Amino acid sequence: MIRNLPVLLAVMLAGTTMPGRSQTPAASLSEAASSMVETLRLKGLNVDAEAATPGMMEAIARSIDPQSRIMTAADLEASDARRAGRVTDLGMRISLTNGYPVVIKVEPSSPAAEAGIETGNLLAAVGKRPTVNLPLGEVLDLLRDPDATSVVVRIVAGDPPATNRFELAPAVLPVPSIETAETLPSGIGYIRMNGLFEDAGRELIPLVRGWEQTGATGFILDLRDAGGANILALERIGSLFVPSGGLLFSFRDVDDQDISVHEAGEGGSLSIPAMVLIDEGTRDAAEALAAALAYAARVLLIGSETAGDALVREIIELPGGYLLRIATRKLVTATGTVYDGSRGVPADITLADDATIANLYDPELSPDRRELIPEEFEDLALRQRLRGDAALIRAVDILLGIEALDLSGSPEN
Repeated sequence: MIRNLPVLLAVMLAGTTMPGRSQTPAASLSEAASSMVETLRLKGLNVDAEAATPGMMEAIARSIDPQSRIMTAADLEASDARRAGRVTDLGMRISLTNGYPVVIKVEPSSPAAEAGIETGNLLAAVGKRPTVNLPLGEVLDLLRDPDATSVVVRIVAGDPPATNRFELAPAVLPVPSIETAETLPSGIGYIRMNGLFEDAGRELIPLVRGWEQTGATGFILDLRDAGGANILALERIGSLFVPSGGLLFSFRDVDDQDISVHEAGEGGSLSIPAMVLIDEGTRDAAEALAAALAYAARVLLIGSETAGDALVREIIELPGGYLLRIATRKLVTATGTVYDGSRGVPADITLADDATIANLYDPELSPDRRELIPEEFEDLALRQRLRGDAALIRAVDILLGIEALDLSGSPEN
């Protein structure tokens, strides 16, 4: 099999360089690989060309784009499904209250619905992992393990509360663009996204405009672990933050020529402040949205740097039936900031180790304590809702600070 390796390498290495990048002649690369194979052979180590070829192709591609990878047809199918909003799921929509995941909706005919799980049930554990104080993204990852043939969940329900064990068979289901949307105590809107799928703009925009019209303190758009690939939804949501006709972003090729230009539509930008939560799981269209909003008025990005995958990669078919996912273009924002896959979108406010703050426990009130005034009830309810989520706590604190200092004036102020 060794004698076939140089031929495979020659085919593999042809055309792997990109304009504007340092280039090494394919012949010298092939010779170096052949020399390596010969050296290994002299040591009695044989090389399986068929097994080695994908790894070598990926190594070469990663000299151009560190996140590039060789994919199988099954990998591509799974990736396309996830970007379109079809994932391995149990059919439960989840929110957090006082550190506990709460079922806020059960999708009809889903594994959760067939098992009898209901709205209002508490999710105490997934498998052997307790879920109290886990970030919502981690809980959703446990529930949506693509490799799992069964998922064991422990649900607390009933009066008095009892813990029940369910073993559910996941199914590939369409998940909504919005995992949860609610008005938090103190009049703050909150939307947790699964991704920017086809219906994202139609679902999100009326909610946000409603908060604006009722004079909400502000709203929080949670893009942590969100993806999607719907450009129209991206444009519609981005248009909430940028004046009509303003540039959101453009895609350019490696020669810096425009591939497509995306501008804000009609409607006008919001008059209330927004906090956008991001992390290393923010990718694809959600990451492109974060990039576009990084310099928008009244918007702060809170969390950690995004994935570095803002719709800049495509699938290239290679000789031999291999599929390569690699960055072939770059996203350029209105301010000229370039994202080519080599880095993610940085947060304006990064979080240190805020576990202590995130997991503060609010004890039950003593029966002989004086009656709480409404503001105290609201504050307690807010702290219980935020418990376990440092980024959300920080976002709420900033919005309440803006309101207290009356800093949310008109764009001209």
